[in-house]
Amino acid sequence: MKSTSEVIRVNPKEVLKRLVDDLDDDTALRILQDWDDIVDSYKRSAVIFFDGSARPNPGSMKIGAVVKCCGSVYEISKNVGKGTNNMAEYLALIEALKAARKMGAKSVKIYGDSSIVIEQINGNWKVKSEELKNLKREVMDLLGKFKRWKAEWIPDSKNKRAHDLANS
Repeated sequence: MKSTSEVIRVNPKEVLKRLVDDLDDDTALRILQDWDDIVDSYKRSAVIFFDGSARPNPGSMKIGAVVKCCGSVYEISKNVGKGTNNMAEYLALIEALKAARKMGAKSVKIYGDSSIVIEQINGNWKVKSEELKNLKREVMDLLGKFKRWKAEWIPDSKNKRAHDLANS
């Protein structure tokens, strides 16, 4: 089954026709007025997989990320200094979000195996550490530059490439 963004990318006019047929006139008019922006946003949607590591914890941090956008794939793998594993996770996401913006993304789906980062940026968990508060603030500032975003936790097994990049 295709995702919504895939269906919109392939046949946006058919999606619009089906959508508008079932709506009241006011709602249909609003969608028609915003349709070009909606389609452009889906066409310029990025998918991010991120991971970070610190050896030992705390210790030397390394980040890894995969950013897919507009038919291109960009991989990040680099050392980022000394700190904790959670700091590395945030730094990986920050670098990936910056890359998505450079690639032209207008919306972003984020996948990571760090429940702390995912839950904190989704507003479900509080941030206690000052270092992490600053990193979360930077993430939220970057996310504010996208029209829409979604962050979802995934198990390690579905984040293998980002994990490998952060641990190579």
